[in-house]
Amino acid sequence: MPLPRSLTKVGLLLGAVAIVVAAGTGGARALVVQAHDADAYAIRAPNGVDEAEFVSINGLDQWITIRGQDRRKPVVLILHGGPGQAQSHLIQRMAPMETDFVVVQWDQRGAGRTLAHAGGLVDPALDLKTMVSDGLAVTEYLRRHLHRDRIVLLGFSWGSRLGVEMAEARPSDYAAFVGTGQAAATQAVSDAWVYEHLLERATAAGDAKGLADLREAGPPPWKPEAGQKAYRASAPYRGPEVSLAEGTKAAFTAPNWTVSDVQALARGRSAYKATQLERDLAAFNPDTFGGSLAVPVIVIDGADDLTTPAPLAAAWARRIKAPKTAFAVIADAGHQALVTHNAAFSEALKEKLSALGIRTN
Repeated sequence: MPLPRSLTKVGLLLGAVAIVVAAGTGGARALVVQAHDADAYAIRAPNGVDEAEFVSINGLDQWITIRGQDRRKPVVLILHGGPGQAQSHLIQRMAPMETDFVVVQWDQRGAGRTLAHAGGLVDPALDLKTMVSDGLAVTEYLRRHLHRDRIVLLGFSWGSRLGVEMAEARPSDYAAFVGTGQAAATQAVSDAWVYEHLLERATAAGDAKGLADLREAGPPPWKPEAGQKAYRASAPYRGPEVSLAEGTKAAFTAPNWTVSDVQALARGRSAYKATQLERDLAAFNPDTFGGSLAVPVIVIDGADDLTTPAPLAAAWARRIKAPKTAFAVIADAGHQALVTHNAAFSEALKEKLSALGIRTN
């Protein structure tokens, strides 16, 4: 279930207010905390890797972090959601995964530190083809820099759309494609499933208020007011998410992040509003998406994901043609299972890679 536009605007407004307050009255304090956290987050294991820098990708400096307790572990390139929702600042949330993998975070063109470094500008001509080209160039950089033949490609939400396109374009670079918050259906199909699911959950729970909101909203498609009622009714049944307050604090205290970086982060998807990419995303066709992939496919979804429901993602995984496929559900998790349940997600990924006999070097 997408966040209603009015609520999205409120979230962005609150984010802007938080940024102004932090910069105006607590900026010095944030810098002190940032210095402390930089030391706390540093990886000092003998075989560890802890890198963070801008790398020239197709002519644009883009922010890439590489972290892991053992550089010999499998490399996982994470494609964040949105587009525009960079997550390289969520270091503490992603720490469990760094034990078993070398975790690469990439602030994509138009997102996070990459957007701020570019002066907050996004070319209106930016399209899906350019994003795929960037992703392939990041992959090539990682393979060369970390001396790997293949890496694991992990796409979250919008990143799962991007990841499938990348895996289709150059399958030899990837040991596996892993989707979470997997794009698998049109918004209309997803909303219809969510509405029926919420009616069932609210009925079983005796949730009179939720049922009233759902009946007032009616079945999708929803106008803004009806969408807000449906979203409100979904609250008890959605998995946990990273709050605005936590995300803002994490950005302010993350090593290297500045006020302008946090401001760029707050723009989120709005930075892409006038781009060709928005039009490309609107043309999504689930019937042909990922129809034939030459790499193993693993989908790991939150059981309570009401944005990209797990049953629809499971159906997509069964439908596609790939050498090997696997599906796992993280209990009590929602759309952001990768972040909110990172330890469980990491265990599930290890298990599925092993079960499918997938080896990386």
